Amino acid sequence: MGNDEEMKFQVYGIEINKKIKWMLSANVKVDLAFWYEKNVEQIIIVSPSASVGHAVAYIQCLEKKRTMDACQKQVAIPPTYTVRKTIADFSSYYLLYEEWKKSFFRPFQGKLLLLDEILNYMEQQHDRRILSKEMVSSIIQTGYLLQEIQITSGVTYPQDSLVCHRCGSTDRVVIQDCSICGESCATCEACIEMGRSKTCTPLLHVIPNQQSTQGISNSPLIRTSYHLTPFQQDIAQAAKRFITDKNKQKLLIWAVTGAGKTEMIFPTIFHSLELGYRILLASPRKDVIKELTPRFKKAFINVPIVSLYGGSEEKWETGAIYLATTHQVMRFYHFFDLVIIDEMDAYPYHNNRLLQHAVNRALKDDGKMIYMTATPSKEWMHRVKRREIDSAVLPIRYHGNPIPVPRIKIMPKKAKLLNQATPFFFIDQFASKVRNKESQAFIFVSSIKEIFPWVKQWGKWFSGDSVEGIYANDPNRDRKIERFRNKEIQFLMTTTIMERGVTIENVHVLVLGADARIFDEATLVQITGRVGRTVEFPHGSVCFLAERLTKDMVKAKKHIVRMNRLAEKYKKEKKQ
Repeated sequence: MGNDEEMKFQVYGIEINKKIKWMLSANVKVDLAFWYEKNVEQIIIVSPSASVGHAVAYIQCLEKKRTMDACQKQVAIPPTYTVRKTIADFSSYYLLYEEWKKSFFRPFQGKLLLLDEILNYMEQQHDRRILSKEMVSSIIQTGYLLQEIQITSGVTYPQDSLVCHRCGSTDRVVIQDCSICGESCATCEACIEMGRSKTCTPLLHVIPNQQSTQGISNSPLIRTSYHLTPFQQDIAQAAKRFITDKNKQKLLIWAVTGAGKTEMIFPTIFHSLELGYRILLASPRKDVIKELTPRFKKAFINVPIVSLYGGSEEKWETGAIYLATTHQVMRFYHFFDLVIIDEMDAYPYHNNRLLQHAVNRALKDDGKMIYMTATPSKEWMHRVKRREIDSAVLPIRYHGNPIPVPRIKIMPKKAKLLNQATPFFFIDQFASKVRNKESQAFIFVSSIKEIFPWVKQWGKWFSGDSVEGIYANDPNRDRKIERFRNKEIQFLMTTTIMERGVTIENVHVLVLGADARIFDEATLVQITGRVGRTVEFPHGSVCFLAERLTKDMVKAKKHIVRMNRLAEKYKKEKKQ
């Protein structure tokens, strides 16, 4: 079956307890055989067939109004009705479906997938010639009748309210002529990078097997020895108690940058694995997922771990632990028992209704949600104070040393500096300190367009320095980060993509133009948190250079000073 070939659906009704139940069919032959075994003698078939969006809308109308004439006017299907007798032949369809499940159920389970995505994967695994339209439609319909596959349209039928069923978008759905179905068709532009979600495109949910993770609790789980400080153990125990408390569904872990949040949740994850849970750790940033993956694999040997981000080759892998960017979570539906959101206040997840909808939808109705951040918003802090959500707070870094307090310096206008033959004295001082300590530095700028001018100017000022620029869509991004980790690059000029979730030992930070709007309080606190993260190098320099002083710069500095004071108080209380 070609990907540019539309799968048509028919609506039919069966009489159960003197009431008509309306159903969707990709292959009526399967339904005739299925209902024969259920002692249903005949079915009422609506003809002609239509796109999945039209068919679903027609059924919804029938279920509400119960009159065919009214629904005929509402949905553009001019139907005729025929009565067909059921026939005895379901075993052949069932055997074909069971054979299909052996190869494809696990990679598809728990996900919302466009039919094209399923076809593409099946074609990669098998000879394309065996994927006839008859075979595909019979497999999908058998799963639908056995209530193991749910079928809907990618986008609702074009009426008053347009909704993308995959991402939940309502404001970025457009109606346009469709080359596939030949009609006016609604297409979602919000999630188009994941494939075209349309009215005429079937969206399938392969319902997960509830028993599929229970074997994990009996497998020989081997943890590498990781050490938790007494402070971290307090948070770990609070999270573990949360998992076992049936009356609680959400927990906020508020821990300063460098507190070791990842290691603190390892005991909770281990306990969840023993309970047979499926676990998702989601983060807005690809770099965070890539950094966490080896740490998880080192901590949970023999546990299948799937890492999902743009460019990942593990899209169809299955596991007990999933590490994924929040965009990748969009494909999951009521699949996870525990969802952990790392850096829940970071872009692009923060204030993004679609991504938040996707993460919430990935959790089972009775699942648990843990939010983690070093910089909760005022709204979240108010929720904690009002006890709307449980919280666990850790103001101290795992090695016990304070967070470096940033220095704030006023600099000349950036345009002037970029044309100056000699470096601003404080930039010169900062660069010399980095070189003298044989360390490295992140240099943060406010936008992509500033990266290359500053890299060029730095090269003119300090010709002997190894300096590179990096940004979100940089085609060499991964390679540059690897080179920076390997100390092949000494100064890394970067946008805010490196503000979170990255640990480089013996690193310092300079923010060029800290008065830019993008550098709010939370961002500046997170940037500061890149410094002094390891026991071997617990200290370092942080400087905010700006043309003018801003409230966010002052608040960020006060935030860090306040957390350091809380840390000292916390340590004293623990000693008593």
